[in-house]
Amino acid sequence: ITADQLKDVLERESALRGIFDIDSKNIQLEEEELRTQSPEFWNNTESAEAQMKIIRELKFWINSYNKVKSASEELELAFDFVKEGII
Repeated sequence: ITADQLKDVLERESALRGIFDIDSKNIQLEEEELRTQSPEFWNNTESAEAQMKIIRELKFWINSYNKVKSASEELELAFDFVKEGII
């Protein structure tokens, strides 16, 4: 992999964070999870299930982005190791 290719990967990872609005999704996830802590949460099963679906969907997008971020960070680290002659 070249430095330009690595730069492209890192730029794409950063763009994905914005495109999928990960920061807002993290905030929304916290808010949605707080709603589940209400003692009356399970009183309405349909509403509770809908709430849990929202949480699952948010977690899916956040976790998927985190996997991309982790992979790009590992790639950058490996590139640095090769560049420095460590590997």
